[in-house]
Amino acid sequence: MGKIFIGKILLPPPVRCYLVFLMLLILVPPVAFAGDRPQSEILVLKERLSQLEQNQGKLNTGSRDKPSVQVGGYAKLDVVYSSASAGASSIADEFIVNALIPSDNDGESDQLKMTARESRLWVKGATADNTSKFYIEGDFFGDKPSSSETLNNNADFRLRQAYGEIETNEYGRFLLGQAWSTFQNLSAFPHATTLGTLPGQVFTRVSMIRWTSPANHSLQIALENPESNLKDLNNASVRPDDDRIPDIVIRYNLQSVSVASLIRQLRCDMPGTCEDSQSAWAVSVTGRLNPTTRDQLRFQIHLGDGIGRYVSGAVFPGGTINANGDIETVEVQALMLSYQHQWNRRWASAVIFNTASADNLNAIGGASEEVTTFHVNSTWRPTKPLRLGFEFIRAERETVAGTDGDLNRLIFSSKYHF
Repeated sequence: MGKIFIGKILLPPPVRCYLVFLMLLILVPPVAFAGDRPQSEILVLKERLSQLEQNQGKLNTGSRDKPSVQVGGYAKLDVVYSSASAGASSIADEFIVNALIPSDNDGESDQLKMTARESRLWVKGATADNTSKFYIEGDFFGDKPSSSETLNNNADFRLRQAYGEIETNEYGRFLLGQAWSTFQNLSAFPHATTLGTLPGQVFTRVSMIRWTSPANHSLQIALENPESNLKDLNNASVRPDDDRIPDIVIRYNLQSVSVASLIRQLRCDMPGTCEDSQSAWAVSVTGRLNPTTRDQLRFQIHLGDGIGRYVSGAVFPGGTINANGDIETVEVQALMLSYQHQWNRRWASAVIFNTASADNLNAIGGASEEVTTFHVNSTWRPTKPLRLGFEFIRAERETVAGTDGDLNRLIFSSKYHF
């Protein structure tokens, strides 16, 4: 074999091969290697990138039959200072419960409570054409151990809503599952900073079958889970669980106002306690108005005979049981007004007034006869997902026997959406 000398250095054969290959790389024009193979690889990469983009689009929008899935919720802290406590471990110290507003001679005074139980998680999905969707939501207002605050503030996760919805152009929209009652207008919720079953407000979630008319979705008809909530002459709650007919709700939605009606049956078949059934009804007018671009008025007006659990956080029973074991329906009138002013895009303030009263409680001395709350609050959004709020609440309750109760409450809340 031949040998290659560089100066006086003799190069072995392996090194000579590397030198020859290096000279070819330097001397042969780069265009000689720009053949079909690199071009084909570029085309393959472009095709793969296009497929990835298409798959990403399917993930975000969902396919025709399989919905895309999104997860969200918020983390919330409430710092609640109350002039009177509703009792040890009472949920009424965390948000307003009308029936548990302490009377003047009940409970301890001046109490501080800090809680994150309103924090919420939801999962939802929809197909690309939006004709099929689902929603599941829960929070942490379930049961908690009696020693929870002593140890680690445990609280059970509870179901709030879980439903599926299908929409057709010809037959309208169908919802099946647990959701806010059809008798309730979500767009007329008060501008409050925390949860609470306010006196003038419809506030209930139920299992249902709901139909919504096609096109403008103005008419809604629902069959909702029945529940007869009654009270005996000792002011004890009686829930017979003897219902046979679903509650029927019919609601008509205009642009800014909704009108709803409720028809239900109260039934009890408990020998020795009550054996009777009574028809009940209610009507509701709710909505929101915008006097200016920065001001909004939300209102709710409810009137019913046996409306029961649908309004005022079930502070009033649907009916009472008299000495003969018969059911007598309870008449209820309720009003809510909420006015908010938007100072700028981050800061808003609101004033809220609620009142509700009941008749025909058969002289059940401890039963609530009238409940009123007054709220002033201000909210600030330092960033889009974060809302900070301050609220003052004055709540008053009067019983059939004439016992009065009142509550002053200051609340600071932080709410971070994700």
